[in-house]
Amino acid sequence: MLTILWWAPADSILVRAADDVLVAEDETVTEDLALFGSIISVDGYVDSDVIAFSRSITVSGIINQDLMGGAETVEITGQVGDDLRIGARYIDVRGLVGDDVIAFCQRFTLGEEGRVGGEIQVWCQKAIVRGDADGNLRIGCESAEIHGHVGGDISVDASTIKLAGSVDGDVELTAESITLLPGCTITGNLKYVSTQEINIQEGAQVLGETTWEKMVPKEKPKKLDFKPFLTFLKLAMLAAQIIVGLVLIAISRKQASLMVNTLTGHPWKSLGVGIVSLICVPIAALILMVTIIGLPLGLIATFLYLIVLYLSPIIVGLTIGGKIVGAFKNESAGRMVGGLILGLVILRAISFIPALGGFVQFLVLIFGTGALLYSRKLSRDEAREKGLM
Repeated sequence: MLTILWWAPADSILVRAADDVLVAEDETVTEDLALFGSIISVDGYVDSDVIAFSRSITVSGIINQDLMGGAETVEITGQVGDDLRIGARYIDVRGLVGDDVIAFCQRFTLGEEGRVGGEIQVWCQKAIVRGDADGNLRIGCESAEIHGHVGGDISVDASTIKLAGSVDGDVELTAESITLLPGCTITGNLKYVSTQEINIQEGAQVLGETTWEKMVPKEKPKKLDFKPFLTFLKLAMLAAQIIVGLVLIAISRKQASLMVNTLTGHPWKSLGVGIVSLICVPIAALILMVTIIGLPLGLIATFLYLIVLYLSPIIVGLTIGGKIVGAFKNESAGRMVGGLILGLVILRAISFIPALGGFVQFLVLIFGTGALLYSRKLSRDEAREKGLM
């Protein structure tokens, strides 16, 4: 995140937003692409990175670098030259991914004609791997089927696992039911954790050592499932931040740009002001409220303090997304809106990363709060110089 704050984007970044966004079959794009729409289709050649958020993403052409984004359905029949980092409901890879795949989804499929040149890391409900992976394969899911060739190690944690392909490295499996189907060949060692012994069918073989650690089933106490509500709450909070950011841009694009320029132009002053304000303002407000006479002022300070805290991630999100799409060169409203949405989605995605997510959110509060408060000081100084105050 800190790298992005000081990163000056190239002038050649393209932003395309519409209901249907198409990179035509005969089209060649050399700039980085940020795509927003209901349906996104990349049928041509893109010699750079692509960031895409849509209901449906289809790649039948060539993306020479990374593909990152989110959608309900993602279908890769063409080529992604480098990494694929995606979150979706359904992901279907029937083409070539040059390096790593990192995916969060309900169902992940690597077709027979699909191939991944690096490592596959998938968290999903059901994973079906029929194609080949040159690197390691790491899956966390409910049900996993692996039929292709894996050039590295395999690590799978699921309820049921079926393994029918060939593995050059070691295999670690954790599941209630594990089956090695005919044609399965494990060159390395096999270590598995299960409630029952593995089912090795005729024609399957393990060339290394096999180790079984018996899983002791534990009765889990019944508890309420708050995950759907928490997911809804997080999406609602993201939508609310976007709406507040849109209002901020609509009221004053100049002030929004000033806050962003303060954060990028005075990062260390923003950091210092943010740390001091986060520590001192609550203490000062508490002291005022304890004195009774200063109670109204303490309540007002607390209210304003909470508003600043709420606005801080919006400012940082606008800074990150705006820098990516180049929104502040001419203070374009359209680009600022696109940058705001992109930046807030990035911050929300980072917040899901264990440990790192909480630390980044803390940094966002510090830098965002400091930039907002210090920008107000700069505005007052400018007004005094012009004799307006």
